[in-house]
Amino acid sequence: MDFLITTLLNALTLISILMLVGLGLAISFGLMNVTNLAHGEFVTVGAFAVYFVQSMGGSFWLGLAAAPIAGAVVGCILEFAIIRHLYSRPVSTVLATWGVSLILQQGLELTFGLGAKPVTPPIEGTLDLVFTVYPAYRLILIGIAMLTLLGVILLISRTPFGLDIRTVIQNREMAEGVGINTRRTYAIAFTFGAAIAGLLLMHMAFDSGWTTILLGAAAIVPALTTRWRAYPVLGWISVGAVIAVLGRVAFDPTIVGAGFLSTTPVFNWLLPGYGVPALAFGFAAWQLARTTNGRPRLAMEAAAALFALLTLAMLVRHAMHGGVIDTGAMTLAEQSIYTLIAIGAGAILVAIDMRSPSSVLRYGSMAAGVASVAFIVVRHFVVLNPLLSDESTGRIPVFNLLFLAYLLPAVAAGGLALYARDKRPKWYAQMLAVVAAVLAFAYATLSVRRLFKGEFIGLWSGLGQLETYTYSALWLVIGVALLTAGVWLKSQVLRVASAALIAIAVLKVFIFDMSELEGVLRALSFIGLGAVLIGIGLFYQRLLTRAARENG
Repeated sequence: MDFLITTLLNALTLISILMLVGLGLAISFGLMNVTNLAHGEFVTVGAFAVYFVQSMGGSFWLGLAAAPIAGAVVGCILEFAIIRHLYSRPVSTVLATWGVSLILQQGLELTFGLGAKPVTPPIEGTLDLVFTVYPAYRLILIGIAMLTLLGVILLISRTPFGLDIRTVIQNREMAEGVGINTRRTYAIAFTFGAAIAGLLLMHMAFDSGWTTILLGAAAIVPALTTRWRAYPVLGWISVGAVIAVLGRVAFDPTIVGAGFLSTTPVFNWLLPGYGVPALAFGFAAWQLARTTNGRPRLAMEAAAALFALLTLAMLVRHAMHGGVIDTGAMTLAEQSIYTLIAIGAGAILVAIDMRSPSSVLRYGSMAAGVASVAFIVVRHFVVLNPLLSDESTGRIPVFNLLFLAYLLPAVAAGGLALYARDKRPKWYAQMLAVVAAVLAFAYATLSVRRLFKGEFIGLWSGLGQLETYTYSALWLVIGVALLTAGVWLKSQVLRVASAALIAIAVLKVFIFDMSELEGVLRALSFIGLGAVLIGIGLFYQRLLTRAARENG
C-alpha cells in the first residue's frame, strides 16, 4: 500500500507539472496560434529569478513571487517587439522564437555561468499520510498547480477578459467587429502564458529531470503545428528537440544525477526521463507521417525506436546493479536481457514496417537483428561465456543462467528468423537461423557440462569419460534434429548446419573419443555414430525416392 500511494502521488506531481506546461502553451498556441519555441526559456527565466532573489538574501517566497513576474516581463517584451508583427507568418514566428530561445539561453549562461544553481526549498521534511510519508514540499506543489488551474478556469469562464479570449478564439474578425481590442487581448494572453511558465520553476528548481522530459515533449509542438501549416521546417525543429535530448542524456544518463537517482526498480526517474521522450518522438513521427512526411519523419521514427530501447536498457541496468548505472561489471545475465531486447526490437520494427512502410523501420529492424547477433557472438560465446569465465550458472537445475543466456535467445532468434523469412533479405533470416541453431547447441552442451560439474562449469575443471561420451551422443542427436527441421522447413541453412555438426561429431569420435574413452563407452561411441550415419543415409535415400516419384 505504501509503495502504491507513493507512486500515485509521484504520478500526480508529474501531472501537475505537465498541466502547468499545457496551460501556458494552450494560452499562447491555442488562443494566438503562435508556436513559441522559447516557452521553455520562460521557465528558465523564472528559475533564475528565484535563484537571484535568494542569492541577494531574499526568501524563497519572494523569489516565487518574482518568478511569474520575470516570465511575464520577458513575454511582454517578446510579444511587443516580435510576436505581434508575425501573427500571420507562422514559419517566421517559429524561426524568430527559436532565435529568442538561443539568445535567452546564452544570455543566462553568460550572466549566471554554467552548472546547476542552488535553490533552498522553503519547506523540508515529510508529512504522515496514514499509509505513507511524502515530502511536504511536493504536496504544496500539487496544491499550487491545482489552484493555478482553477484560477485559469475561472478567469476564462467568469470574467470579461475571459469572454474576450473566447470570442477571439472563435472568430478574430468578428471580435474586432464588436469592438474587442484583439491586439491587447493577444498581448495579455501571451504575457499570462509566459507568467505561468515562470511559475513552473517551482518544480524545475528541485527536479532537474524535468528539463530532459520537457525537452522531449517539446518535439510534439512543431509536429502538431503541421496540422494547420504543413511547413517542412517544422519537422526539422522536432528533430532539433531530439538532438537536445540526446545531448542531455549523453551529459547525464542518470537524468537527475547519480546522487539523486532512486534505487527503486522501474519506478524512478529513468522511466519518464527516457520513456516520455520516446513517446513524444513516436507521436511526432506519427503526426509528421500524416502531414509533411519526408526525412524529419524518418529521423523521429529512429529517435523513438532508439529511446524505447534506451528506456528498457537503462531500467535493466539500474535494476541489476542496485540503482547504480554507471559502475559495475557487465554480467552474462544482464547482457542476455539486452540481447533479448534487441531481438524483440527487431521483430517489433518488422511488424510496424509491414503496417506503415518506412526505410528507417526496415533498416532499423535489420540493424537491431545484426546488433543482437554481434552481442551473442562476442559476449555470449566468448567474453562472458561461463565456460571461460567460470561465472555461477545458478543453483536451479533448469531455470538458470544458461536458460536465460542461451535457450531464450535461441528461441527468440529462431522465431525472428521464421517471421522475417519473406519480409527481409534472405541473408538476414539465414544469419538469425544459424545463430539460433548455435545457441541451442551451446545451451544443450553447457547444460550437460552443468549436469556433471554443478553450478560452476569452468573449462579447467577437466572432463570425465562419461561426460565426453555424452557430448558425442548429444551432438549427433542435435545434428539429426537440425536435419529434420531443415527438411520440414525447407531450410538449406539448417541442413548445412546439421551436416557441419555431424561432421564435428564424427571428428570428435575418431580423434578425441578414441584416445580418451575406454571399454564400453568407446564401443558405444562408435556404435552410436555408425547407427546415425546409416539412419541419415536411409533418410536421404527415402527423400530422393519420393522426389523421383513426384517428378516422374
